[in-house]
Amino acid sequence: MEQEDEGMTELKPCPFCGAKAILVYCVHGIGANWGVECTETHAHRMEFSGTQDEVIKEWNQRVSE
Repeated sequence: MEQEDEGMTELKPCPFCGAKAILVYCVHGIGANWGVECTETHAHRMEFSGTQDEVIKEWNQRVSE
């Protein structure tokens, strides 16, 4: 798993614990996709299909907004 810092839009903090979130590129045996991971616990990780910008937009959505 690689970290990518070139995101064009800033990620919101982890919605579960409030820690900083980072964009990651996840490589699996059958493919790869972008995800976002909490830097505090690393347990709060979400993987999405789509471009970096689409993944950031999806992560930044909050139910309360």
